[in-house]
Amino acid sequence: MGTINVTVPLKTEVIDAHGDMVTKASFDEERESIVVRMDVRQRGWRKRLKLPRGTQIFWADIRTVDIKELSALLWPVIYRLTYGDGWYRSKDGARHYFALQPHLEGIDLSRQCTTLALRAGVLLAVMAGVGLRTVCWLMQELFHVEVSKSSLDRWIKECAGQLPDAAEMAKILNRDKPITEGHFDEIFPKGQHPKRCTLVLRDEYGRIIAAREVEERDEATVTAFLLEVKAWGLELKAFYVDGCEAYRNAIKAVFPDAAIQYDYFRVCPT
Repeated sequence: MGTINVTVPLKTEVIDAHGDMVTKASFDEERESIVVRMDVRQRGWRKRLKLPRGTQIFWADIRTVDIKELSALLWPVIYRLTYGDGWYRSKDGARHYFALQPHLEGIDLSRQCTTLALRAGVLLAVMAGVGLRTVCWLMQELFHVEVSKSSLDRWIKECAGQLPDAAEMAKILNRDKPITEGHFDEIFPKGQHPKRCTLVLRDEYGRIIAAREVEERDEATVTAFLLEVKAWGLELKAFYVDGCEAYRNAIKAVFPDAAIQYDYFRVCPT
């Protein structure tokens, strides 16, 4: 058992961005994986860092890490990345270290995977909503990427922490497509004891603009929710709601000029 050098017609985000660091590709029979070897020392760092001609780059603490990639092939794809702590001397002889991560587009050194693999795991968890254990299984079966439940949970929390807050997100959506209608309803997520109500507001394009878990769906609570939405700069001209009196009164109080349309299935005879 060993490795076999291969020529693989791989075209990935990472290889496109870092082809100058690729040294060879091989099939590892023991691990049954395609391994693409990369070495950051191959890159022209003087030019990339815009350093003076003749500046020499030094490397300390050289190590190797396997970066997991999504694979549509029969085998997993791994980038075996050799890297270290890079530094150079300035004219006064001082030693300056530079960070690698900002220059490794598509590679996440701390999580030891590609950003594409990270996005796939997070999107499956958030959009499919099938549970972290199932997402881990799907990542393995569909893309040959092994990820633990705890790692996936950490990825989701870290990605969520980088997103804009609710107000800024609503402003971004409003700039993209002006929001003039609000489809207002509530949901009661399963598995909660006692049962909690979540107010949900989406626009005419089907985008969820705001969601808020509340203790009671009363007029005061709904009014406070709509006042916050209005403070985001949204001027809604029409609402589509059920027959809830709290919704009707709150809308009239916060958006007095907005038209109220009851859901069709509530007013059409069956």
